[in-house]
Amino acid sequence: MNQGHKPSKRHVLVVEDSQGRRAILLEPSTYSIGRDESLSIVLHSRLVSRHHATLFGIQDPETQERAFWIVDGDSQGDRSKNGLIVNGQKKLSHELGHGDLILFGGGAKASYHIISDSQNATNATDRGKSGLELPRSIERFDTTMNSDTQFVSKPELEQVCDAELVRLASFPELLPHPIVEINLDGQITYLNPAALLKFPNLQVQGLNHPLLVNLLPELQTHQESLLMRSVQIGDRVFEQSIHFITESQLIRSYIFDITERHQAETALRQSEATNRALIHAIPDAMLRIDRDGRLLDFKSPNNFQFPLDFNRWIGSPLTAVLPEEVVQLFRLHLQKALDTGDIQVFEFQLQSNGSLYDYEARYVVIGEREVLSIVRDITARKQAEQTIHYQAFYDGLTGLPNRTLFNQRLEEILADCQQNSRSMGVMFLDIDRFKTINDTLGHANGDRLVHQFGQRLMQCVRALDVVARWGGDEFTVLLPDLGSAKTAQDIAQKVLDALKSPFQLENQELYISSSIGIALYPEHGEDGETLLRHADVALYRAKEQGRQNCQFYLPTMNSDANVWLTLEHCLYQALEREEFSLHYQPQINVRTGEITGMEALLRWYHPHFGLVPPSQFIPLAEETGLIVPIGEWVMRTACAQNQAWHASGFGQLQIAVNLSARQFQHPHLVAEVSQILKETGLDPRFLELEITETTLMQNVEMARTILGDLQNMGICLSLDDFGTGYSSLGYLKQFPFNTLKIDRSFVHDLREESSDTAIVAAVLALGSGLNLRVVAEGVETPQQLSLLQDLQCQQMQGYLFAPPLKALDATKYLLEHSLHSDKQGIRSIRNFCTTTLGE
Repeated sequence: MNQGHKPSKRHVLVVEDSQGRRAILLEPSTYSIGRDESLSIVLHSRLVSRHHATLFGIQDPETQERAFWIVDGDSQGDRSKNGLIVNGQKKLSHELGHGDLILFGGGAKASYHIISDSQNATNATDRGKSGLELPRSIERFDTTMNSDTQFVSKPELEQVCDAELVRLASFPELLPHPIVEINLDGQITYLNPAALLKFPNLQVQGLNHPLLVNLLPELQTHQESLLMRSVQIGDRVFEQSIHFITESQLIRSYIFDITERHQAETALRQSEATNRALIHAIPDAMLRIDRDGRLLDFKSPNNFQFPLDFNRWIGSPLTAVLPEEVVQLFRLHLQKALDTGDIQVFEFQLQSNGSLYDYEARYVVIGEREVLSIVRDITARKQAEQTIHYQAFYDGLTGLPNRTLFNQRLEEILADCQQNSRSMGVMFLDIDRFKTINDTLGHANGDRLVHQFGQRLMQCVRALDVVARWGGDEFTVLLPDLGSAKTAQDIAQKVLDALKSPFQLENQELYISSSIGIALYPEHGEDGETLLRHADVALYRAKEQGRQNCQFYLPTMNSDANVWLTLEHCLYQALEREEFSLHYQPQINVRTGEITGMEALLRWYHPHFGLVPPSQFIPLAEETGLIVPIGEWVMRTACAQNQAWHASGFGQLQIAVNLSARQFQHPHLVAEVSQILKETGLDPRFLELEITETTLMQNVEMARTILGDLQNMGICLSLDDFGTGYSSLGYLKQFPFNTLKIDRSFVHDLREESSDTAIVAAVLALGSGLNLRVVAEGVETPQQLSLLQDLQCQQMQGYLFAPPLKALDATKYLLEHSLHSDKQGIRSIRNFCTTTLGE
């Protein structure tokens, strides 16, 4: 080559991909590079983007030198997926130099070469830094770029390249992106048409324009040849790629409008911030788990403490963190979630500090191999559910099953009995006179009694039996697998025996009894409703029989129950309709022959039923509470009658009136008695109130107070049915009684050398020792009279002397007795009895 001739240069790009290797002679033009078949340079690799890069050819107007720039992405500013690697560094744009190696991804690559006329193409290629080797002689370059390498002669090559130099010189003018060039003094040296159109005031503002503000200081600070920054102008955002060209000491900026990308990135950042805020606001724990059960990430809960620190186990399998049974649950639902894509919800428990905690896990699929597990503490909810369940099926006072649960168990056991031909029983029981106890002692003590009653009941049944509180003071017992009726009878008797011991209520003892009804399957019914109804009927029969007993159901009881209901209805009207009357039975001093008193006995004559036995209507009046107004009527009528007898000359006669338990415990009893005495004018000395042992023992402290008040009024007090209750001598000494009445049950079986004789003798001795009057009830035969006389009993009452008499007949009796009496006492009584009975 001649000295004065400057060698011409050729620019060659050697490309290699899965289709082979080819050399391309670069013209001063724009080349689009990527996988799309419509591009200038097609790269055959799936990892290459459709529009991966753009190659610009630029000609310097002064030196006429050409240069080539490669930029990541297409001419619209959209970046490639994998980026652009030039000489091992990721670049957004790069001015190509001889030997530069460009990697696009997936094995697609290229090398850039500058070849002068004085060089052999082969030598130039061999010296390339890329490692890509050209053929031994490049005689023709690829101008089609979509076919195998072709070779052309050197004259043709020169002719082609010279023609393209003109195009290269005009290339920056045609670029759609603004190009701005300044020198180190900040003077604008070049603006392409796109820059003039986009920024018309750029030349006027100079370094005050947003594109140039602080540009020189930033380059000096970073001391790098390439600087990237974002600039906002109005509502548009631009990316400014700044290059410091050392040879020319110029600063060239390539401007790309990235407003849409910036908006998308901003929206993405806002979305991510919103998601982070939402995740932080969710109080639940979050675990990211892969298909293999490995913990990938964990967010701690905000409102509860996990018993395990999952942050320490990120990257570890769940088996290293959780108990095996919990891991099995996690794996089972993990597989279901990944297989179906559906949300999976399950519960598990973890132990901490000796307590079990309940959790709910919710699996949401977030990829082909991952799930997000949202875990919340549901311990409080579980406890609430247990409380609701308990309240729905158990009695809050006793802790026993309630009516609902009892009925469920009854149906289950009935089904089993029907299937396996087994027998069973239902027991219905309640606390006798509970309403009186509840009204007198208060509801708090009533609740305590019900609670203790339920506890005793539980101690009497078998392990397989079901005890339930039916309501109020009523209880039911389910007796499965009964071998015989005797088993049910034995259990009932065990209950009755257990109730003989007193109950402790606020430092006082209370004696109670219970009535029990039993119905058996299949004899008494084949369904739960029938069995319960028949057991209830049997319960009321037990009450008719005097309480504190057990009765099995009988078919005849149904009619009796109907009569009982009818009687209850009629009883409400009996007092108003004046269907009650009083009969009087005399009490005799057999030693003197004197009539010392009369006992007032209530009778009810119903227009339809006739004379209703007291054993039927008195318990009914007690249960309904009618005994209080009826008892008040009895006391007023008896006091008025006795006052009438006194006015007729029987001035020392006492009238005895029975007080029921409910009357005795009535809060206004003392005031009512005082008012009745005042109204009738009867001297309190001639009123004797009879109280049973059972009534006293229901509330000893209250009984002592009431009896003391009555005694202070001058009223005589009698302990009725002595020996049949639960009182002790210690209690007896505390009460101000004047009279003891020996119960008719002891007198009925009285004979020589009998236990009843010994009991009567003991009561008489006790009365003598305590200076009490003793009256024997139910004396019906001369033999009983003789034995009682031999035991030194002086006061007696019974059919031997007179039955209960109407008021008029009782008055006649008093008159006739006074005519027959003489100083011989007993002889007069015997003669009077013989005469009266004979008549």
